[in-house]
Amino acid sequence: MAVSVMGMGWTLAYYEGRRDRIETELASLAGESERPYKQCYPCATKASYYQKGWHSVTPAQVARAQQQAEKWRGKMQRIISDLIQRKAHGSR
Repeated sequence: MAVSVMGMGWTLAYYEGRRDRIETELASLAGESERPYKQCYPCATKASYYQKGWHSVTPAQVARAQQQAEKWRGKMQRIISDLIQRKAHGSR
């Protein structure tokens, strides 16, 4: 996907907008925050690329990110419980 021909800073702003939108949506689905606030930025700035990235996120991408977060959360819980059991039994 070609995002910008203006340089890495512009492309980075686009991807930061996508990342922040997905994080905000996941937090709102988990009940940790309110719905995301959409802010309007002037054109021809890196902020406009941030906004383009923010608006480019689809509900399917949010759902996929939620599935991945649940998968990793479960994996981390298993690792932590395994470590606790090993420590309780005295093994490394």
